[in-house]
Amino acid sequence: MKRKSRRKSLRKSRRKSLRKSRRKSLRKSRRKTVFRFKSDTWTIYTMNGCPWCKKAEEILDKKGKTYKSILGVGNPEVEIKMKNAGKSDYKYWPKIFHNDEFVGGYSDLEKRLG
Repeated sequence: MKRKSRRKSLRKSRRKSLRKSRRKSLRKSRRKTVFRFKSDTWTIYTMNGCPWCKKAEEILDKKGKTYKSILGVGNPEVEIKMKNAGKSDYKYWPKIFHNDEFVGGYSDLEKRLG
């Protein structure tokens, strides 16, 4: 009789442990997965009368990208972004950013987009 009761108790404990592991796996599968997509934002800091700035805008238009064109001369926001990107000595226009990452000028944009 003791053997039977032991078997029963072992079976019960196994069932309980299986139930617990199933519950845990169910909890994990029920968790909401949040996908964070980077938005495709392009920012061009331009200078008045700059032909390369216009060409950069034309490339983005041709590729169907949305962008913000901001006059960058004397704009402190540009200086801060360039310092954060580690390119504070970059003197050329346009200054193009993709998702707040510095891309470069017109030729760099052309290489990147093809």
